[in-house]
Amino acid sequence: SAAYLVICGPIFAFLGVFQITLGAFRGSGSTRTAMVFSIQELWIWRIPLSYVMLSVLGMGIVGVWYAMAASYVLSAITTVAWFFRGTWTDNELDDSEVEASDSDEPEVDRASPVD
Repeated sequence: SAAYLVICGPIFAFLGVFQITLGAFRGSGSTRTAMVFSIQELWIWRIPLSYVMLSVLGMGIVGVWYAMAASYVLSAITTVAWFFRGTWTDNELDDSEVEASDSDEPEVDRASPVD
């Protein structure tokens, strides 16, 4: 509805910042960091805020939309703050780790047909 666009529309910029920052974490090899921030966006911010606004404050579906907007903003702030903290750069892979993980995989004979 129009109310959703009025409430959440301007906040989509924060969602974009959040997703771009998660992409930076993933690209650097810090996939756990990206996973934790994805979980916090839904389970720490959105669901509890939605519950409070829907059930406790009695705001109805509009309260859920405000909770979504707040979760986008709060997630963007926490994720960007972690990004600028810089500790995620410690998770870089070096060539020896990549070679070791490649050798752990069983070799597959590509010449034999698969039944």
